[in-house]
Amino acid sequence: MSSLSIAHIEDFFHPDAGYHVNIVSRLQSEAGHRVTIYTSEYGKSPKELTGFFNSNEIAQKDDSFARKFDLHVKRLPTYGWLSGRAIYHPHQLRKLATCGHDIIYIHGHSSVAAMYFLHNISKLNTPLIFDCHMLDIASKNRLHPLFNSLYKMYFSPIIIEHSLQVIKVVDDNYLADKHGIPTSLTPLYPLGTDRQHFKPDLARRRKARNSLGIPQDARVAIYCGKITEDKGAKELLELLKQPIIPNTWIVIIGTFPDGRLGNELHEAKARYNGNLIHLPSQTYLELPNVLMVADFAFFPRQCSMTFFDLMSLGIPVILEDIPINRQRVSFGNGSVFAKGNFASFLDRFQRFATMPVEELLEFSRAAKRYCDMQVSDYADTVKNLEELIRSEIKRQRLKQSDL
Repeated sequence: MSSLSIAHIEDFFHPDAGYHVNIVSRLQSEAGHRVTIYTSEYGKSPKELTGFFNSNEIAQKDDSFARKFDLHVKRLPTYGWLSGRAIYHPHQLRKLATCGHDIIYIHGHSSVAAMYFLHNISKLNTPLIFDCHMLDIASKNRLHPLFNSLYKMYFSPIIIEHSLQVIKVVDDNYLADKHGIPTSLTPLYPLGTDRQHFKPDLARRRKARNSLGIPQDARVAIYCGKITEDKGAKELLELLKQPIIPNTWIVIIGTFPDGRLGNELHEAKARYNGNLIHLPSQTYLELPNVLMVADFAFFPRQCSMTFFDLMSLGIPVILEDIPINRQRVSFGNGSVFAKGNFASFLDRFQRFATMPVEELLEFSRAAKRYCDMQVSDYADTVKNLEELIRSEIKRQRLKQSDL
């Protein structure tokens, strides 16, 4: 088959991240397609997005990512951000639509870029496809219900009229319930993991523990993600204030926040006397070498995409008790704690820190079973996604030719 020119529009992009756009674009390029990532000016991105990453020399990192994976990264002039959405200069979006791409893949069906293209769809000659990463629990904005109503009233009818595909990456009813988009237009292409990259390896695990100074017989708990109040930074601080469990190590991957909370986390870290290792955020390719030192992982609040990589490595998880997380540990591959209840969280943490080795190994085996049966391999997802993209290009071009 002929190669495609695929434009990705993603409001926030960091070349070191393991986000959906990073992985999909890389694999599409490896499959021989011409791929361009359009994104916002990094310096204008909110700190809650940039704070997790090393933001030094971002232009050089963009260039390195582009050369390594044979694709293009272009940052569009950006007015700023509003309600978690990048505001681009309209001229730049009009120009992007005339660059000769075979399809424009917009990550975030309710982003400003997505709404711009939907509003101007009658003027476009380039096929469109969207995805949605939203869950109803993800937004605390009190204007969110009003936005949903407006979107459902104006933009959803355009999507329905033109039979545009809005890909779900999580098996959730958000699109149907909140925006009235029928399930026939919301195919599921779930988030997953790169199994060739995240796979158990005892020799690498021993080497990784040695490099971090962790004893081979230690029980290791890991947290990997943003360290903010929304992600459970206060609960993390409370955990570090508890009595140290003998022979238990904690590895934290992420940047401590500024201000009082960050200072308290640094103080709590100091009292661990070496049994706590705090690492900066890792690149996606470096991440397995750190994750695999762990015996279990914990997320005091909102679970991150790292969950899928942990399952691929056979590392069980502790998650807050919400419906999607109950499903995620339904194979016996982890445990949930009562949401918003630190005592419940601490109980689960202490249980995993002290349970017999054989019991922990059973959780690990269950994690691998969950991965085999429930987690998509990104390589397969991207192949299936290509079929959808080709089908949409053909359908939308045919429709345009009939107008």
